[in-house]
This record gives sequence, structure tokens and C-alpha cells, in this order.
Amino acid sequence: RGWLMKSKGNIKDNCFLIVICILMISFTVNIYQAIENNKYSYELGKQNYNKIEEIRYRNESILSILESCVSAGSVNNSDLLTLHRNYSKITELELSLWSNYLNDNKHMFISKKNRSKNIVVSTTSKNELYSEIEELIYSYIQNDMTEKKDVIELQGKVAENFENLKSMSIDLNNYFNDFYAKNCDLSDEMKEKKMINHDYWIDILQGMQEVNSKYWDYEFIY
Repeated sequence: RGWLMKSKGNIKDNCFLIVICILMISFTVNIYQAIENNKYSYELGKQNYNKIEEIRYRNESILSILESCVSAGSVNNSDLLTLHRNYSKITELELSLWSNYLNDNKHMFISKKNRSKNIVVSTTSKNELYSEIEELIYSYIQNDMTEKKDVIELQGKVAENFENLKSMSIDLNNYFNDFYAKNCDLSDEMKEKKMINHDYWIDILQGMQEVNSKYWDYEFIY
């Protein structure tokens, strides 16, 4: 009888140890997953931040060219090619950011701060404006190649298009400057960390939509 009680005691002890081991393993796995999730979230945020920064730099390049062209009253082939590359890249980057935003809202790794940021998506805004501008610039390039011209004079509809492109670029540049001054007036390293940790790429994507909405009704046509 004593042996039986001792045996039952050992079984209870063993069961207790098994439960403890299971809990410890579960706890360790959860900690590991949390660390990996944070790494994933930060890396994704960094990629999106880099895309936002490239859009900002590309827009600054576009603005510099447009100001020069409008001032001169003409645009040459070299500037048209540079404009087309920049607008094409912004189209690609903006589409990628929209894709990330829409996909990340369904993703298990998305941060709580990110989940709380909801963009009211306009069907007009998602990439169509920059695609339209990209096609416009390409039409100018094709026309120059067909007519073997090195320079286009900014007159009539062409001048109107370039004035609106310049205005749009100025508005976006001012938005970036105001947003960074208000939220990230820090060193480059600290700015990057704050932008990533606060998911500011979503705020900026929303801001770009609002800034560019002013030009949705304008027809950027050749």
C-alpha cells in the first residue's frame, strides 16, 4: 500500500514537471515570436520609410527641373527623360506603398499603431494621377523623337500642363517640409527611428492623397 501511494506521488510529480516544461516551452516560443514580429514590423517600416524618402527626393528633383523649364519657357529632351524617370519611379513607389498598406491591414504582424491608422481610400487617388503624368511626359518625348526636335516651347496647353505640374510639385514639397518640421525635426538617425516607430509612412501616404486631390480633375493630356 505504501508503495502504491509513493507511486501515485511520483506520477503527480512527473505530471507537474511536464506541465511546467510545457508552460516554459510555450512562454519561450511566445517570447521568440514577439521578438521576430517586432523585427519584421520594424524592417517593413524601414522599407516603407525608404520609399517615402525616395518619393520626397524624386519630387525635389522634379520641382527643380520644372522651375527651370517654366522660367526658361521651354523644356529639352534631357529634362523630359529625367522627368519621365522620376514620375515613373514615384508611380512605382506609391503603388507599392498602397499595396503594403492594404495588405498589412490583414497581416498578423501589423503593429497596433498601424492598425489604428485608417486611410479613406479614393478610387481616383491610387496611382492614377502619377500614371497620367508619366504618360503625358512620354507623349512629349515621343513627339520630339518623331519631329526630331531637341526642345519644346512651353506654349498653350503645354505651358498650362507644366504650370500645374510645378504647382503640384511645390504643394507636395511644402507638405513634406511641414510634416517633417512638425513631427520629425531631429537628426537623420533619430528621424528615421521615429518615422518607423510611429508608422508615419501611413500618415504621409494619406497626406499625399489629400495634397494631390487638388489636381484630380485637371486633365494632364498631350
